[in-house]
Formats: sequence, C-alpha cells, structure tokens
Amino acid sequence: MTYIRFRNEIILSYKVLAENGLILSNFQDKVRIKDLKNITLKFMEEPFYNPDYNLLMDFRDSLAIAFRMELSDYLDFFKKSVRLTRNAIVAILFASPNQEFLIKVYKPMAKLFKMKVERFKEVNDALIWIGVPFDNFDLIYSHLKEIKYQTIQQQ
Repeated sequence: MTYIRFRNEIILSYKVLAENGLILSNFQDKVRIKDLKNITLKFMEEPFYNPDYNLLMDFRDSLAIAFRMELSDYLDFFKKSVRLTRNAIVAILFASPNQEFLIKVYKPMAKLFKMKVERFKEVNDALIWIGVPFDNFDLIYSHLKEIKYQTIQQQ
C-alpha cells in the first residue's frame, strides 16, 4: 500500500493488485487537478505499475477543486506522459455532485486515449463494469476498506 501526501496531507492511498491487473485508490480531502498530475507520476513510479491496469478510483471521501482551464493542461500532460496499449478501464466512485466534476476530467481523456471511463455510486456496479469476477468481490472490498482506513490512520 502506498500513500501520496501533498500539502502535508495524505490525499490518496492506493494499492496495486498486479495479479488482478487493477489499481485501487482512495482519495481524501481536497483533490486538485495538479494533484491528479502528481498522482499519475507517482503511479508510473510504482514497481508493479502497468499503464494498462484498470483503475478503481474512489473519490467519495474527497472534495474536487478544479477549474475548467486546468483540464487542457492535464490532458496535454497525460498525452506526453502515459502510453496505453489497450483499452484501460477506469471506474470512478462518487457520492456528491461536486465529485461528478471529476468525471469531466476523465471523459475527454477516454476519447483521446484507449480508455473506457464511467462513474458509479455503488462499488458492486463498478466491479461488474470493470469485469472483476464475483469470486474476487470480497477481496476487493477488503482492500478498499484497508486503504481507506490506512489513509485515515496516517492523517
């Protein structure tokens, strides 16, 4: 499990499940576009990272702070930094209208890159969409709870 700390706050914890080709992440506190840029760089430094891993991004415990003008900068950064070889699947968990803004960050990327992006309120729906076998749901739930709890404990 890895934590990413910005502004002296842990805003993200994540776990790479290489055997499942999946990265689970939990965002806390305020999430800015520049944080997403730094997070992408951190993901790429992960020893087991593969750009084609699917992502389950849990933004339900965060507050999105972004400006539309920052989107093009992030897209330019992503174009230069990330090389996908297949259709990576990104499931975004959200709980409030504020967090729905984040889908506006990832939807344009899906059109430009080999990505499928969708938003979900329920973890089960996200896991089904990603294609996680039902037998692994309990394991994924356990990992999601672990990274959320560890993020809270580290703050």
